[in-house]
Amino acid sequence: MDIEQPRKPGRPATGKTPTRSVRIGGIWDRARAIAEQRNETITDVIERALEDYVMDATTIPPLSDGTRAAVANLVDYEIEREYGNDVAGQIRGAKTLALAGLQFDLLDSGSPVEGVQGVAETTLRILVRDGLAARVCQCRQIHPHGCKHGSAVGSLFCGRHYEADVPAIDGALLCGTCHVAEYETRS
Repeated sequence: MDIEQPRKPGRPATGKTPTRSVRIGGIWDRARAIAEQRNETITDVIERALEDYVMDATTIPPLSDGTRAAVANLVDYEIEREYGNDVAGQIRGAKTLALAGLQFDLLDSGSPVEGVQGVAETTLRILVRDGLAARVCQCRQIHPHGCKHGSAVGSLFCGRHYEADVPAIDGALLCGTCHVAEYETRS
C-alpha cells in the first residue's frame, strides 16, 4: 500500500518582489555609475533591459479606445508626479484602469488566461515608458549639441522636461521653459 507523502509548504506570500542573484563582470560597475548619474537604481536599468528583451518576443495587442485613454492618463499623471505634484491617488486609479483594460485587450486577442496579469503589467510599463519618451521636450532638434535653455533658467537638464501645450518651433515640440526662452531669443 502506497502512503502519500504530505506536500511541503511553498514559499510564503510576503508581498515583496523576490531578490535575484546574478554573476556579472565589469559592465555592472559601468551601468551602476551611469545609473547613479541619472539618479536611477541598477534595478531600474535591469528592469528596462529585461522589458525590452521580453517585448522583442511579445506583440502588444490592439488596444481598445478605453485602454488607450487610461494609458494616456497615466502618462499625464506620471509627468505631473515628476514635476513634484502629489498625484499618487490619481496614478493608482489610472494604473488600475489601464491594467484592467490591458488584461481585457490581451484576452480578446487570444492570450491565455494564465499569466495575463504579468504580461499586462510588463506591457503597461513599456507603454508608459514609451509614452513619456514621446513627450520629452524636443529642444535637441533645434540645438543638437544640448539644450541652451535648461541651465539659462536654472532648471534641470532639459531631457527631464516634457512638451507643453504650445505651438511647435521649427517643428520641435518644446517644454514651456524652452519654448519661452527660444521665443525670446528669436524676438
